[in-house]
Amino acid sequence: MRFKWIAVLWIPLFGDPLIPATPVAITTSSDVISPTFACANNSGFLATWKNNTTSIMTSFSPNNGSSWNTAVAVTHSSTLYPRVSAGASTIVVTWGGMTMAPCSNYSLNNGASWSPVVFISHDVAAGIDIPVCANNQGFLVTYTDNGSSNAYAAFSVDGAIWSTKVQVNATAGSVSTNFSTSCAGLGNVFIAAWMDNDSNLQASMSSNNGLTWSAPVALTSDGSANSEISLSATNSGFLASWNNTSGNAYSSFSIDNGLSWGAPVLISTGLEIDGNFSLGASGSAYGFVSAWQSTDSTAFASLSSNNGLSWSSPVEVSPISSLDEEIPNMVGACFAGNNCLFTWTDNTGNAVSSLSLTLGQPPRPSSRPNHGR
Repeated sequence: MRFKWIAVLWIPLFGDPLIPATPVAITTSSDVISPTFACANNSGFLATWKNNTTSIMTSFSPNNGSSWNTAVAVTHSSTLYPRVSAGASTIVVTWGGMTMAPCSNYSLNNGASWSPVVFISHDVAAGIDIPVCANNQGFLVTYTDNGSSNAYAAFSVDGAIWSTKVQVNATAGSVSTNFSTSCAGLGNVFIAAWMDNDSNLQASMSSNNGLTWSAPVALTSDGSANSEISLSATNSGFLASWNNTSGNAYSSFSIDNGLSWGAPVLISTGLEIDGNFSLGASGSAYGFVSAWQSTDSTAFASLSSNNGLSWSSPVEVSPISSLDEEIPNMVGACFAGNNCLFTWTDNTGNAVSSLSLTLGQPPRPSSRPNHGR
């Protein structure tokens, strides 16, 4: 019998490069069939995944990942990848895609219990997941409609009621249905991003909770994008990251809320990036982290402390060849204050506990690069 674990890893970010620590198992049930993603609030981390009985599951850690509570079932769904985001008092799990309508559940008690299913819309959603993000106003989801090839967004203050969908892309039918969309929030701003039919990445911003969107801005123009885009944010701006057809990982930074973006910067080369899996990304006062699965099923991560102007050498953040080879395994990354949590689905059958690591002061801010004009 081949066992699977969901593993987590704490990394101390004492400058550059990253220093890996020992993984901690979230589950021992050997039934996980999706990647694992996590979010953070003031109380701790919540992880979510799907098991082989088509249940979307969650587990909460109140002690910085040292241990995880008993898993709780959110709902049953044939969707592939549940996504999760946390606000001040609410956690929202979203799911859908693969011709399923976008749906959500919300929790007011750190995942101890979950609401009934909430339909975000009744569209037939494309892609493999329904990305969700939060800012200081509430939650935003983005998705691609399978029939119209448009990117849509919907807003909710608390996950209980969602606004009527709004088309994000300016040109109707211009969004690729082969990849999922992405979103990120900061202050009162949301950014949505997607791949167009020419395999270029586009982004648009909204400052009114998704009611209207700016004209899309292209992040790439050579038709080489090969993954959904990942978005993350800090007080200094927004970072986008993605893979290309050569297996290289790139990033681009915006200091003006996504109205313009800097030239792409290489994160890592094709020797380490596996296929068209998207990168996990997160940001804090310590910088931005990107994480991914390698061609030998190892989780790698890289740190930028200068808004994506340069990146540390990739380091292994999982045991070598320990990620599940049978699923498109995306490595999650999630900051909470001065700690960064990485998540993935493991196939080794081994679980090792680790205390969370307390970090020192954030790195000294570098000169802000002129990314975004």
